[in-house]
Amino acid sequence: MKFNGTQLEILPENIAIIRGDSGPCSWIYQAKRLDYDQGMLSRIIRHIPSDKAVVDIGAFVGSHSFAYLKYAPCVISFEPNPSAFACLSYNCPKAIKINVAIGDKFTERYWTRIYPNCGASYLADEPSPDCLSVQVRPLDSFTLPQIGYMKIDAEGEEVKILRGGRETILKNKPFMCLEVNDAALNRTGTSRQELLGLLHEYGYHTEPIYPGSDAGDQWDVLAIPSNK
Repeated sequence: MKFNGTQLEILPENIAIIRGDSGPCSWIYQAKRLDYDQGMLSRIIRHIPSDKAVVDIGAFVGSHSFAYLKYAPCVISFEPNPSAFACLSYNCPKAIKINVAIGDKFTERYWTRIYPNCGASYLADEPSPDCLSVQVRPLDSFTLPQIGYMKIDAEGEEVKILRGGRETILKNKPFMCLEVNDAALNRTGTSRQELLGLLHEYGYHTEPIYPGSDAGDQWDVLAIPSNK
C-alpha cells in the first residue's frame, strides 16, 4: 500500500507501519506490537488520570496513543507527517487524530523527510527537494477537554509548542513527557536550558524518565506540576 509516495505495510499483527523505516517502525516490527516501548510506558502510565484527556503531540504511527487509549477516556493525537498519519489513523481508530503540526503561531512550514529514520523528519522554514507544506497551529487555538497528561516528541519544536500552549498548560497543569534532543533543539534555535527553564516558569519540576540519562544529548524528561 502506498501513501504520498511512501510504502506502507500492514503487519500480520494488523499494525500499519512505514516500510523501510529504521526507527520506531522497525522496533514495532521486531516486538510484534504497536506499544513496543514497554520500559518507558511503564514509567509514565501511572501519571495518566483515568478521568481526563491525553494529548499526544508527535504521535507518529500511534505507539503511545495506542497505549494511552487503554487508560484515558479521550486521546487527541497530532501528527503532521502524512504517511505516519495514515498509519496512526489505521492503528488508533478510537483516538481523535489531527493532521497538523503544533507550534507557537499560525503559519505554514515544510515537513522535511529523513530516510531511513522517518521519525527524525522535521519542520523547516524553507522548502527543500524532499518536503511537503504543512499547516502549523498553536495548541491554544484548539478547544480541548480537560487534559491530564501530554506527550511532546517533535524533533526540536518542543519550546515553540510550549509557548503556543501556555494558556492550555497553565489552565490544566497536566503531567508531561517531552523529548530533549540537543541537536534538534539547536536546529530550531533553542536549547535544553530554554526548554527546562520554560517548564520551571510554568510551575513544573523535572526529572529524567531514566535516571542519569540527562547526561546524554538525547533523553526524555517527565514534567511534574509543582503542586502534585
